[in-house]
Amino acid sequence: MALHLETERLILRDFELGDIESWLQITSHPKYQTFYPKEECSPEFNAHLLEMFVEQAHQIPRTKFQLVIEAKRATKLLVLSHFV
Repeated sequence: MALHLETERLILRDFELGDIESWLQITSHPKYQTFYPKEECSPEFNAHLLEMFVEQAHQIPRTKFQLVIEAKRATKLLVLSHFV
């Protein structure tokens, strides 16, 4: 079951494969990369991560939650939220 919550201004939802462009834009930013080892900052690694997030959203029972926080008026992702 897909997770999708909305407020007046924000959407909290599961990752989708179509988020790849925005996700790679976020993960290629120098400020993002200061918190991760160099080998975890490549586009290939982060594309694999996004695929893993999508797969984890379909696991039963679901034990991992990597979610997108998206502004309703924006056309790009704002942030990744991770819940364990």
